[in-house]
Amino acid sequence: MGLFDVFSSKKQRDRLQSAANIGTDYINAGRDAFRGDLTAGLDRARSQYGQAGSTLQALGDRYLPGANLYMDSLGVNGAAGNQRAVGAFQAGPGYQWAMEQSQDQLDRRQAARGQLGSGNTSADSVKLAQGLANQEYGGWQNRLQGLDDRLYGARTGQAGLLASLGNLEYQGGRDLGQNSFNALSSIGQLHSNTQAQQAQASQQASQNIFGAAMGLGQLGLSALGSGLGSGFFGGASTLSSLGDSRTLSPAAFAQRAFGSPIY
Repeated sequence: MGLFDVFSSKKQRDRLQSAANIGTDYINAGRDAFRGDLTAGLDRARSQYGQAGSTLQALGDRYLPGANLYMDSLGVNGAAGNQRAVGAFQAGPGYQWAMEQSQDQLDRRQAARGQLGSGNTSADSVKLAQGLANQEYGGWQNRLQGLDDRLYGARTGQAGLLASLGNLEYQGGRDLGQNSFNALSSIGQLHSNTQAQQAQASQQASQNIFGAAMGLGQLGLSALGSGLGSGFFGGASTLSSLGDSRTLSPAAFAQRAFGSPIY
């Protein structure tokens, strides 16, 4: 610091401003780093949620036909749906095998009685088919219900993933906003403090100037008094010989003090 720096606040204000600018850069860098890390984390989470959602979607698509057939079997989709369900049931390998086995047994019994090919055989075949259908249809429906339950689980899982991803996106956006707000608040506070310190530095410089001026004034008055008292008038006796200056006009005082008037 130079000798006359105490009379100027510019250098101190410049140093304060430079420190504030550096602090601002650090705050912005921290905010940007946070934003980058959070964004990268959200991107990874979106990718993982997407993979899990695709897996559940594939499972749901596999269960969907069985679930629709279950709805048909319950009559939810009307007569057309019921026909689809009955056709699917009768076309199933389990039903066909059970029907063939039961029909063979019926044929053997009718043959043993000598009634194979009679009208009674046809009627018995119809009864057999109806009874077998009634017996197996409920079990078939239960198996279809299992597929419907699995479809529900897959779709529920998908919904849960979407809800979780939505919450994660919300939290990420909130954290980004909060971080930006904190950074701007810190920068604002930093510059507010800097301006207050700069104002204080300016005030101190003004006080230093005022104090120096007052000191110089006092030195000048002391020197003037000493010169008038000893160098010009020969000491206190000379001053006393001037009389009460308050009763003299300026011209008379100058005449008495310096021996000639001052114009």
